[in-house]
Amino acid sequence: MFSFEELSSVSKAPPSFRIFKPWWDTFMDYLAVIMLMIAVFGGTTQIYKDKTVCLPIQDNSSDNRSRSYPGGNSTMEEQAFAAYNLTNIRDFARLSHIDAVYAVTEGKTNLDIQQYRYVNRVCYFYAVPWFPKYFSYFILVHTVALMICSNFWFRFPKTSSKMEHLIFILEKCFESPWTSDVLSLAVTEHSSNVNVKTQEKRRSMTANFKPVSPGIRDSSRGATRDIPVIQRQNELLDKKDWERAKALFEKVKKFRLHVEQEDTIYKLYMGQLLLKTLQCVIILCYFAIFVEAVSFDIICRPGSEKVTGYGVFICTFSIAFLLRRLLLLYLCVVAIYVLLCIRTLFWIIRTPLKQYSFEKRESQFSDIPNVKNDFAFLLHLIDQYDPLYCKHFSTFLSEASEKKLKLLSLNSDWTADKVRQQLIRGSKEQMELHLFMLTGIPEAVYDVTEIQAIKMELCTDINISTKVTQLVHLEELRIVNCIVIIKPAALFFLGNQLHLLSVTFSDHEEVPEWIGKLTRLRALYLIGNVNDGDKRLELEFLKELRYLKILQINSNLVKVPFNVLYVAPHLIELCILNNKNKLEMLHNLGSMFNLARLDLQNCDLEIIPHGIFGLSNLQELNLQGNELSGIEEIESLQRLRKLSSFNLSFNKIKAIPDSISFVSSLERFNTSNNLIETLPNSMFTIQKLQHLDMSNNRLVAIPPSIKYLKNLKYLDLSFNRLETLPDELFQCKKLKTLKLNNNLLSSLSGKIQQCSQLIRLELKENSLDKLPVEITQCSKLKQSGLILDEYLFEALPMQIKISINANPEPVSEVRLLIPKKMSHPELEHVV
Repeated sequence: MFSFEELSSVSKAPPSFRIFKPWWDTFMDYLAVIMLMIAVFGGTTQIYKDKTVCLPIQDNSSDNRSRSYPGGNSTMEEQAFAAYNLTNIRDFARLSHIDAVYAVTEGKTNLDIQQYRYVNRVCYFYAVPWFPKYFSYFILVHTVALMICSNFWFRFPKTSSKMEHLIFILEKCFESPWTSDVLSLAVTEHSSNVNVKTQEKRRSMTANFKPVSPGIRDSSRGATRDIPVIQRQNELLDKKDWERAKALFEKVKKFRLHVEQEDTIYKLYMGQLLLKTLQCVIILCYFAIFVEAVSFDIICRPGSEKVTGYGVFICTFSIAFLLRRLLLLYLCVVAIYVLLCIRTLFWIIRTPLKQYSFEKRESQFSDIPNVKNDFAFLLHLIDQYDPLYCKHFSTFLSEASEKKLKLLSLNSDWTADKVRQQLIRGSKEQMELHLFMLTGIPEAVYDVTEIQAIKMELCTDINISTKVTQLVHLEELRIVNCIVIIKPAALFFLGNQLHLLSVTFSDHEEVPEWIGKLTRLRALYLIGNVNDGDKRLELEFLKELRYLKILQINSNLVKVPFNVLYVAPHLIELCILNNKNKLEMLHNLGSMFNLARLDLQNCDLEIIPHGIFGLSNLQELNLQGNELSGIEEIESLQRLRKLSSFNLSFNKIKAIPDSISFVSSLERFNTSNNLIETLPNSMFTIQKLQHLDMSNNRLVAIPPSIKYLKNLKYLDLSFNRLETLPDELFQCKKLKTLKLNNNLLSSLSGKIQQCSQLIRLELKENSLDKLPVEITQCSKLKQSGLILDEYLFEALPMQIKISINANPEPVSEVRLLIPKKMSHPELEHVV
C-alpha cells in the first residue's frame, strides 16, 4: 500500500511557487486533496469490510408444498426469477426480504460455513456491478489526473525555469536595501515637500495679519532647511549594496527581454485549465448515471446448484449505503471544482492578462513601461497572491529608480580628490576633465573650480545642475554621443561662459536644442551624419550665435545650411568634412567676407567653387579629398591676396596650370596624392613658397627652375618616379627638410653641401649605392635626421658616420616642422 502523503505529493508544487497560485488554484488544490481522501477512504472500506453476505432462496417444489407470497400464487423460484427481471431493484429487494425472512424463520438450509464463503465471493465478483466495486480507483485516477494538470506548468522545463528565475529575482528585490530605502526616501521627500508648502502658507497668512520680525522670519526659513536627500541616501547604502542593486537592475532587464518574447506560460496555463474543466464535466456526467447502480440488495445466480443445492441467492452489499454517500460527496466536490474552473476562465477572458500596467497600482514611480506576454501574466498571478510583491518589484523596473541609484553610487565613488586626479593638461595648456561612460555628472566636479574644459563621452543621464556656476574658469565643453540636459539657471551661466562647444552625435536627437542659448559661443564643432529631410539640417540655432567665429561640420550635408548666413559676417573659420557626399549650392560663400580659413574636405567637388573667389580675407584653403581633375579656375585665386596655404591633396589632378604663378602670396602648397606628371616652371616663381608637398604623384623630373624658390624650407617628393635630381635644387639654401623616399634615384649630387640648414633627409627605398662625402658639410644634419635603408647606412664611409654623430642637436627642428599659424589677429585671439 501507499500512504496518503505519497499520493498527495503529486499535487505539491515547489514551496516557492505558491506565489503563482491565486486563491482559486489553492482552493482547487484542497478540493483535490478531499477527492483523494474520498478515494482512499472508499478503497480502504472495501478492503476491510465484508463485501457481500448471501442467503439461498429455497425451492419447496421438492416437498410437494406450495407457498404463496404477498401479491401472487406463484412458486418461490418463479417469484425470484420474476423479481430478478424487474427494473425497479427496490421492489425486488422488498420481495427478496420477505422470502429471506421466510427462509430463515420457516426453512432451514444444510450449507456449512465454507459453502457460504464460496457463494459470497462468487456473488461479489459476478453479481455486484462493476461501478461500485471500482469507483474508488476511478476517483483516484481522476484526482491524480487533476493534480497533474494543475501542476504540470510547474514541472515543464520551459515554464518552470522562467518562474524559478523570477522567484530568485523577487527574493533579491525583497532582500535589497535599495527597495526599502526608495520607499522611505519617497515618503521623506513627500513629507518634506508638504512641510515646505505648509510653512510657506503659514508665512503668507501671518504676513496678511501682522508683521513678522526678521528674527522670526529667519528662524522659520531655517526650519525648512532639511538635510539634502542625496546626503541621506548616501548614508543608507554602502558600496556593496550599490553594486548588488545595480546588478539586480541588469538581471531584471535581461529577464524582461527574455520573458516578454513569448507567451508559453499563458498558453500552458490556459490549456491545462480547459483540460481540467473538460475532465470534471465528463466525471459529473458518467458518475451521475452510474450512481444508481449502487444498491444494498442483489440477486445472485452463482451456478452452484450441484455444490450447494441452491441456484438463486439474495445478497446484501454491506457498504452500499456508505459508498453511495461518498459518491454524492465526490460529485459535490467535483461540481465546486468545475465552477472554480469556469470562474477562472471568465477571469482570463475578461482580464487582458497579456498586458500589465503599473499606472493604476500604488507605486512611487510613474515611468515604468507596460509589460506584456508571459511577464505580464506572471505579474497578474502574483498580484492575486500579494500585491506587495509587484510593488517592491516595480522599484527595479523603473528607469528613474535606476538613474537615482547610479547617481548616488557615482557621487559616492567620485570625490573631489578623484576628480582632481583625473585632470590633464590639454593641447592649449588648460586643465581638462574627461568623463567616459558615466551615468551622470558627479557632484564633486562642481567643487573643482580650476576646471577649464570638460569632455563627456558615451555618458548617460547627463543633467547639468545650477552648481555649474561654481566652475568660473570653464570655457570648453565637448559632448561625444551624449544627451545633455541643462537647467535654465545653469544654461544662462554657460551662455556667458562657454567659448567652445563640440558635439559628436550618432542621431539627430543628440544635438542639443539649447545651443542657441550659448550666445557668447565662439567655436562650434558638429560631428555626425544627418538625413536630408532632417530639420536639424538647417541648424536653426545658428541665428542666435552672433559671436561665433569658428564653425566645423563633419557630416553628410547636401548643401551648406542656409542658417550659416546668419553667422557668415563674423565667421572666421568654416570647415565642412562631408564624408564623400556631394556638396552643392556653395554660392552663398561669398557673404563670408571675414572668412580666414575655408576647409571643404571630401565634398565630392569637381571644380573649385566660384563663391570662394570673393573671399578677400581668406588665408587658408583646403580642398582635400574631392574629385578635382583640372584646376583651370586657379587663376581666379589671384583675387585672394592673403591666401598663404592651399591644399589640393587626394584629388585627381593631372597637371598644374601655369596660372598658379598668379597666386603669389602662397607659402604652403600641397598637391600630394594626385596624378601629376610634370611641374610648370611658373610655379617656381612664387617667391614666398616655403612648404611644398608633391608626394605620391607621377613626377619623372624636377625643373631646374626650382632654384628660384629661395625661401623653400620643406620639400616632399616621395613616392614618385624620379631618377635624378637637378643640381639647382640644392641652391635652395634655406631647405631644412627634404624627403625623397620611394623613387628611382641612383645617385645624389655632392651639391647637397649647399643646403647647410638641412636637418632632415629621407632617402629610403631608392637605388642608391652610396652617399656623397660632401654631405658632411650639412652641419645640422645628424643621425636621427638621416633616414636611409639599413644596407646603405652600413655602407657609409666612416667619415660620414663620424660627422653625423658629431653634429649638435638642432634646436629649431621641432618648431620648423609645425605648420605656420594664421596671422589673422581675431583668429589668433580665438586660438
